[in-house]
Amino acid sequence: PSSLPSLRDSLLQHFVTHATDAVVRAPLENRPANRPLVTRLSMAIASLAVQMGWTTCLSDISQGILTPHPELGPAVLELFRSVPEEADSNRLVAASEEELWHYRDVLRNSAPVVLGLCERAVQSIGNNNQ
Repeated sequence: PSSLPSLRDSLLQHFVTHATDAVVRAPLENRPANRPLVTRLSMAIASLAVQMGWTTCLSDISQGILTPHPELGPAVLELFRSVPEEADSNRLVAASEEELWHYRDVLRNSAPVVLGLCERAVQSIGNNNQ
């Protein structure tokens, strides 16, 4: 409960570190990237977002990660994809069904925002390939 924000911040820091490694450092050093770790971190962040009821997670991630690190567009898209999957998962133990349905409604209502964030992430991918 009170330690969840610090866990979230730590997971996000590891996500940025490993996503940056996959996109920037690994190709320069001619070694394989650890993409499965980035996927697992995405899933962990998404699960925690649902557990915490972190309803602004998509815009927070966009502003906190995608804006300063546009090269992480593909990893951020994977994270965006993970949030609704985790919100709809039966693996999570929600505090109440009502809270889980509220979280799902918030996600559903933020669809226009999410589309804009996805557009920015896709644009960053195009800019990196030029």
